[in-house]
Amino acid sequence: MTRDDPGRPGREPDGTPDDPSRPPADRGATPDGRGANPDGFDAMPGGHRAMPAERGTNPGGHSGTRDDPGRARDHVGARQGEPGPPRDDLGAVRTREALASARALGCARVEFLGYEDSGLDGTRGFARVAVPEAAGRLAELLHEERADLLTTYDPTGGYGHPDHVQVHRVGALAAELAGTPRVWEATVDRTRLLRGLRLARLVRDFDLTPFQTAYTPHREITHTVDVRKYARQKRAALAAHATQTTGGDRPRTVATLLSLPNPLFRLVLGTEWYVERKRLRAR
Repeated sequence: MTRDDPGRPGREPDGTPDDPSRPPADRGATPDGRGANPDGFDAMPGGHRAMPAERGTNPGGHSGTRDDPGRARDHVGARQGEPGPPRDDLGAVRTREALASARALGCARVEFLGYEDSGLDGTRGFARVAVPEAAGRLAELLHEERADLLTTYDPTGGYGHPDHVQVHRVGALAAELAGTPRVWEATVDRTRLLRGLRLARLVRDFDLTPFQTAYTPHREITHTVDVRKYARQKRAALAAHATQTTGGDRPRTVATLLSLPNPLFRLVLGTEWYVERKRLRAR
């Protein structure tokens, strides 16, 4: 791991000296991941979650919602020319997918808070839940796990999904309530992303405007983690979410990532970016 910002000197939650060359998940800390949806954390912090499992620590994972009322609902798990399972079964299917994905990453415990997916308009579901209510439930889980580190999303929710923004709010408060000393916001280096998208426009023109405020600018990134070693686990975790590979009139992100050859997959998903804004004093 490298730091773009040297950060603050100190000690890790387990009492060992702060070593900025290694992420907490590789130094004995117990990480806990918080995602908005069952597939929410496999592409971004999946590698960081696989690290502690390799050395025998039990990472946990929590999803705010079970179900996705979006494009996959009409095509859930369907191969070309084949019908998918009934719409009413989608929640159960996605739960099984999340559990399979967690096994691929080595997570020892998975919990669902059970809120409804909010959709892109954010007028219902998890995005409308009172932050203290959801944060209190999450704080109980963090306390049970004695978590040293909680991973959430950045303030923009990455690309602005209301559930992702809510995860940021809920996670920040839950960490304070539980006394979890460190919160890492999973994000993407916006500066690098825009550079790549500008090159992509040489092949096909598209509007860059939505990306101008997405994720996090380079200057705010505090942790850059090399997870190429865990590309196999990340691919397996993504592949578990079959419902997210079909549906709609455009290629799904999960399907696109899974179609990449292994060397390119490691290049694209072999780096994870995080922002740690402050450390709390553990209780």
